[in-house]
Amino acid sequence: MKERRPSDMVGLGLAVISSLCIAVVPSAGKIAMDAGASLIILLVSRCLIGAVFMVPIVILQREALFPDRQYLWRIMLASMFGVAMIAGLYGAVRFMDVGLAMMILYMYPIGIALVEHAQGNERISRIQWASLVAVAGGLVLLSYDSLRGGDMFGIGLSFAAMFCAMMFTIVSSRLAKTIGASSVNFATNLWSCIILAALMLGLPSVLPVAMPATNTGWLAIAGNGVFFMLGYLLFFESSRIIGITRTSVVTLVDPLLAALVAILLLGQMLSPLEWTGFFVITGSLLVFERGKQLVQTV
Repeated sequence: MKERRPSDMVGLGLAVISSLCIAVVPSAGKIAMDAGASLIILLVSRCLIGAVFMVPIVILQREALFPDRQYLWRIMLASMFGVAMIAGLYGAVRFMDVGLAMMILYMYPIGIALVEHAQGNERISRIQWASLVAVAGGLVLLSYDSLRGGDMFGIGLSFAAMFCAMMFTIVSSRLAKTIGASSVNFATNLWSCIILAALMLGLPSVLPVAMPATNTGWLAIAGNGVFFMLGYLLFFESSRIIGITRTSVVTLVDPLLAALVAILLLGQMLSPLEWTGFFVITGSLLVFERGKQLVQTV
């Protein structure tokens, strides 16, 4: 087996840090909403914070704050997929358990692997496919208690959210290779903010506006935006270095890390079956990396 290049280790490290950042987002969002913040305010603030924080980063990295018009339609497409992903997920949890909805959503890296493999962009060995199947099994164990409470309409929305997550990731990551991760992050956050604000103004009865009532709530809103922004910035940078498939597979660890963050911040504990799923996923991801035989053709 070939020894990993330093760039591989950097890419993998960025993917893991990205997952750590994204893992904070669900708990921060729950704290903010428990403090009185409405969902639409949480989402708009998340994108607005991301856009504002990205401005100096884009300037320092000398990337385009407003990329050439030829990229605009892809930026808007990625933004719409991102908003649709959020809408599908939060629509799903109205009909089913959050755990099951998240389990379905986090299957999107497997879809990315299928697309990239079918298009010949990246090759995946048999042992890596086996490890992806094991990861799916670990996710089922992690969310087993939720499976019994699934609603068919909610499950449909969850799969729609998974498809949107897959398309958002593919479109955004390919853009990042062309115009830079920071530029893509700024642009998608800005357009997502515009889309969400239009929905908020156009559907006030469906999407009520409510601010957090405590300082903790405001701090949680800030944390939700900052960690969301950092998570996707590092994700795009990692995918530029080691490829979208490997980065996406590494981020299958997101639900695990989110569960650990929930233990620390919210006092939520895992059952023995969920811990089993935790270790199955961790072991499978290690197998996937050790079986690294991807051949870049693009």
